[in-house]
Formats: sequence, structure tokens, C-alpha cells
Amino acid sequence: MESLTELEKEIMIAITKDTFYENDLESQIWTDCFLDDIKMDNKIARGVLSSLVKKGYIEVTSGEDSILCFTEKGKEYMKEVLR
Repeated sequence: MESLTELEKEIMIAITKDTFYENDLESQIWTDCFLDDIKMDNKIARGVLSSLVKKGYIEVTSGEDSILCFTEKGKEYMKEVLR
């Protein structure tokens, strides 16, 4: 598994602390709400999310009601992190 940058790790962990993180690793989170709540510049956070999508750790739907969630690769990574 490829390594993640510190910002990518920070975002992965922040997903698990989001208000809408209700179903553990199966949770789907409103992207806009996540970006509003995270303590990171919005432009930087969007770039990090994009990088995580490219690496296959998360999926982000497009459109007005965009959601994000972990892929299987992301779930496996987080299982190790959350041990």
C-alpha cells in the first residue's frame, strides 16, 4: 500500500471524526459539511480529497449533494490506523 502524506492522513482521520460519521467505515458524509467543519483551508482540503480519490482511498460523488466515503482500500488503511 502506498504511503500517504501527513495532510492525507489528517483528512482520513478527520473523516472518522465528522458529525455524520455514523456507520463506522461504511459512513457516507456530506462533502460540503465536512469541508465546513474541518480545520483546514478549503482549497487545500479539496486538493487533498482529490489526491485521496486518485490514490483510491476515498470516493467523492459529484454534484450539488456530493458525498464522500471510504473505498475498500481506504477501509483497510483505516482499520490499521484505528487499531
